[in-house]
Amino acid sequence: QIGVWRWSAVIVGLIGMICVVQPFGARLELTYLWPLAAAVCYAGFTVTTRFLGRTEGVASLATYSIVSFLVVSVAMGLLVGDGSFANTGNPNLEFLLRAWRWPDAADLGQIAAIGVLSAVIAIAMSAAYRAGEASFLAPFEYVNLPLVLLWGFLIFGDFPNALALFGMALIASGGMIMIFRERAKGRTATSSSEL
Repeated sequence: QIGVWRWSAVIVGLIGMICVVQPFGARLELTYLWPLAAAVCYAGFTVTTRFLGRTEGVASLATYSIVSFLVVSVAMGLLVGDGSFANTGNPNLEFLLRAWRWPDAADLGQIAAIGVLSAVIAIAMSAAYRAGEASFLAPFEYVNLPLVLLWGFLIFGDFPNALALFGMALIASGGMIMIFRERAKGRTATSSSEL
């Protein structure tokens, strides 16, 4: 059952996402919905992992995750990989839908390294979400926020404005609300059981 505290954390996180995307004053574009779609898919992943973790092992869960990514990637390649949908007039969609090319040797090495790291991460995350409560584990992933800032600046020379930084703080705050609430509930349950 989702209580007031969890709903509050979700709302704070959504407001933070709006501050990061900043769709104000512009016409609503499909690309503004991508972060929301990603959040919904990721939440589905964690809930599914927790549900399947009752009967499946870590290796099975990681395999399901990797195969799912592979199926989606192959489907995208077959549907839009030739670049025929790239002329949209929207730079975000043109980047996503541009023609795929066969990687050169240096790129293949990097792709292989990313594949190995992704497999290790999939195993670790499957083990964590199988054993722990998603509402407790998810906030630890907010370590990604400073890393996103760092890599965005180093690779793309991009740094978010004050509103986007405020939005990131709200997203992290939503996660912290969950952590503190779960800990408070745990202390209350422990105190009750000791009586």
